Amino acid sequence: MFQRLVGDRFHPRVLLVATMSEIAKPHVVEKRKNELEGHWKEMIRNGSAVRKHDGKNTTAWEIVKVLLDKQNERL
Repeated sequence: MFQRLVGDRFHPRVLLVATMSEIAKPHVVEKRKNELEGHWKEMIRNGSAVRKHDGKNTTAWEIVKVLLDKQNERL
């Protein structure tokens, strides 16, 4: 549904963020990451990026910086 909403040309401007990894066991995190990357495969192939948010403020700011950098690439 998201792909139909934004279209293919916007994929490079999309950042897919996985959350809650700080509270799950490492093998569960890896399994979920693989599931998400499979689900998001076409978007990733078309330029969307994937990041993990670990619940820390520093990670949140890193994600914001990536979004700002993506915006500035288009200007």
